[in-house]
Amino acid sequence: MSLQPPYKRSYMRFLPTVGVNLIAVFLLSPLSLAAQGQCGVERWAVKILADAKSSLVDTVPIPITVAELVQIARPDGDLASTSRVGPVELMTFVVRARLARVISESDSDIHLVLRDLEDDRITMVAEIPHPGCALGSAFADRFAKAREALRGVPRDGIVEVVGVGFFDYFHGQSGMARNGLELHPIVSLRVLSR
Repeated sequence: MSLQPPYKRSYMRFLPTVGVNLIAVFLLSPLSLAAQGQCGVERWAVKILADAKSSLVDTVPIPITVAELVQIARPDGDLASTSRVGPVELMTFVVRARLARVISESDSDIHLVLRDLEDDRITMVAEIPHPGCALGSAFADRFAKAREALRGVPRDGIVEVVGVGFFDYFHGQSGMARNGLELHPIVSLRVLSR
C-alpha cells in the first residue's frame, strides 16, 4: 500500500499557505525592518549606542528625577550627527516616573512620555529602539527586553527607566522636555506599579 500520492497532494495543497506565512514572518521580523528602511536617521548611531564614543558611556546609572533632568542646560551650537555631546550624553541615568503615554514612532522606536512623580506638569521623552534597527549596537537584546517589560503597563503606571542621556532636535515631539533632553536609548525598564 503506497501513501505517496495522497501525501503528495496534501502537501502541495498547503505549500502556498506555508509560502505566504514564511514571507509574512520575514517581513515582520526585526531584521527585515532595517532592510525596509523603517529605522531612524537623525543621530541614529548615537541613539542606539553604536557611535564611535559609545564605549565611553558610563553605564553605572545615576539616580535622578524627571524634574532634575529637565533642568540640565542644553549644549550650545549644533548637535553633531555622529558624535556624543559630553558630559550628559556620556552618562546613564535611572529615573522613576509615571508613564503618561506610549507612541509607536515611524522610525520603529517606542516613544514614552514620562511624568515627574512630584509635579505631573513636567514631562520628558524616553525611547526604546527596535532591536532590528540596532545593527552595530551591543544593546539590541536589552532593547528587546525593555520592550517586553513595557507590555501591559497601563497609562499612569509607575516605571523605573534606565537610559543614556541624549539631546534631540526639536520637532514637535509629544512630551518633549524644554531642554530637548531624552533618555535614548532605554537600556532597562521595570514596572513598579500597574
